[in-house]
Amino acid sequence: MMAAAAACCAVKMPIGIETARIIRKAMMVMVIVIGTLSRIRSVTALPRCSMAVKMLRSSVLSQMDADYVRTAYSRGNSARRVMYHHVLKNALIPVLTFWGMTIADIVANSIILEQVFSIPGMGSLLITSISNRDYPVVQGILVLIAALVIIINFVVDLLYGRIDPRIRVQDGKEL
Repeated sequence: MMAAAAACCAVKMPIGIETARIIRKAMMVMVIVIGTLSRIRSVTALPRCSMAVKMLRSSVLSQMDADYVRTAYSRGNSARRVMYHHVLKNALIPVLTFWGMTIADIVANSIILEQVFSIPGMGSLLITSISNRDYPVVQGILVLIAALVIIINFVVDLLYGRIDPRIRVQDGKEL
């Protein structure tokens, strides 16, 4: 029993190179996804990308100290398999939450950015409708923005269950 515990603790866990590769790949994906979703609105998305990468890095490093990672290495899994199949699944949960909030924030802040950069869109329509006291249009735009935020949060919740099966809900009860 003691020999198994000593062998488990003696396994070297390469943190640096593989973690840097994963973070680099995640950063490219974040920039592409958020950049295409927000077009000109990426002015607000670029600082959020760096925050998400920083969050992913700290989350991966904190997950690397967990017992299940040491167990996965002691079973003979490669560093790549441990990083992608064990560490990254648990490390992506807070980052996914942050991405969902960022995309919802971009949708909501597009009204302000359209006014600042004189881009015709929903923001200018909302401001014009407020000025003309066209309340049904104002209500429609606000309901549309609220619906988009709710849909984004729903998609994030679905992705939680896809990334980590322990989060799935069945028959109203948590598994």
